[in-house]
Amino acid sequence: MLPKLLKVAYEKEAYERWITLYPFMEVGFINFISFSAYKEKILKNASENKVLTEKQYKQNDKEMTELVKYYEKLKGKEGN
Repeated sequence: MLPKLLKVAYEKEAYERWITLYPFMEVGFINFISFSAYKEKILKNASENKVLTEKQYKQNDKEMTELVKYYEKLKGKEGN
């Protein structure tokens, strides 16, 4: 049941995005792309972008750790 609901939600979101592009395709500002091709393309992009490399993961972890340390430092100054 849940996978079916997720698929419906994904298709609705994709359609809403595509329909906002349609007027630009209609007047020729951008090249026409069918809804099915658009849906496949964003699914492909999403699946390619969701996997972080080990280097990206370590960089994100480092940045978040620095942000937490900075926040705790500021919070400590306010308490004094």
